[in-house]
Amino acid sequence: MSLFFIKFSEKEFIEQLYREGLVYFNNFDFFRYCENKEQSDKNENITFLHQRHPNAYISLDGTKFPLAEDSHVCVFDPNLHKNFYTHYFCLYSCKKDSLVRSDFKVFDDRLYEFGDTMLIIHDISEFLKRFTSAIKTKIKDNEIIKYEARHIEYLDFSTYEGRVEAFKKANKYAHQSEWRMAIRNKNLSKPYKLRIGSLEDISVIMSAKNCKNKTVFDANKDYDIVL
Repeated sequence: MSLFFIKFSEKEFIEQLYREGLVYFNNFDFFRYCENKEQSDKNENITFLHQRHPNAYISLDGTKFPLAEDSHVCVFDPNLHKNFYTHYFCLYSCKKDSLVRSDFKVFDDRLYEFGDTMLIIHDISEFLKRFTSAIKTKIKDNEIIKYEARHIEYLDFSTYEGRVEAFKKANKYAHQSEWRMAIRNKNLSKPYKLRIGSLEDISVIMSAKNCKNKTVFDANKDYDIVL
C-alpha cells in the first residue's frame, strides 16, 4: 500500500493538475523516443522479450554476424498483446518499505529530472476514486476503450524472457517506483487529456529545489518523512 503519490513535472502542468485535475496521458511512442533519459525507455510496451540464443546471428547480404553477448530481441505486436494500452499517466509511489534507503532519502534525486515542481497527493483513495470515475465516464462516451492501474514490476532484462507489455520495466528504472494508469484510446498519435476535478483538497504543490527529501528516525516513532 502506498503512503502517497508524487507527480514531478514542469510548474505549468503541475498547477493545471492541482487546480483543474487536468491529467496528460502520453502515448508509448513518447516514452520510447523522448530525449529525457529518465522518461525514455526504448522497450516501452513491447510484447515479448527474448534472450539471445547461443547460435543466433544477423544475416546481411548472405554474410552472418554474431549477436553481442548481452543482446536480446524485443517483439512489438499489438495483435499479440493480452492488454494493449496506448497511453500512460505515471506517478512516483512512496511505500513504507521503500523509505529505508542507505542515504535516508525518500526518493532518488534523479526524479528531479522530470521537472522543477512536485504535486504530493496525500489522499490516495480519494484520488483514485476521482480518477476512475472520470475514466468510466469517458468509457461510456466511447472515448476510452479500457483501462488498468497498478504498480510497475521491475525485472532484470538481461535474464528475463517472456511477456512485457505495459506493466513490466527493466530494473534500471526501479528507483522511479512507478504507479501507472494505462488506457486504450482510439487516437494513438496524440496525447490524451482527462479532467478529474480539482485536487486542491487532497494534494500539495512544492518546488523541487525546496524539497528536503529525507527520512528522519527518532526514539518516539519509526520514521518521519520530511519533504
